[in-house]
Amino acid sequence: MLGTPPPAGTVAIHDEQSRTSLLQFFARTKLGWTETVVDRPKEHVRGPIEDQDMEKTRQKLSDKIDRVRQRLNAGKTGEPSEGGAREDHQFAA
Repeated sequence: MLGTPPPAGTVAIHDEQSRTSLLQFFARTKLGWTETVVDRPKEHVRGPIEDQDMEKTRQKLSDKIDRVRQRLNAGKTGEPSEGGAREDHQFAA
C-alpha cells in the first residue's frame, strides 16, 4: 500500500480503486484525516433573506448602535458608561 512489499503470506492489491479506498481508511484511522462537511439546507428557504425576521434584525442593530453611542457620549463627558468602568480611550470626532 505504501510502497513496501506485502507481508509474507499475503498478496499485493493491484486494483487501484481498492488501494485508494484502503489508503483513505488508513489516513482516517491512523493519521486523523477528516473530510470537510458542508451543511446545506435541503429544502427551500422561507423566502428572500431580507424578508426573514428583518424587523428583529433592525431592532438588534439599532440597540447596538444606541449602546455604542451611549459609551461614546459617556467617554466625552468623563462619566462611566452603563456597562462598566470608564476607559481612557481617545476617539477621533
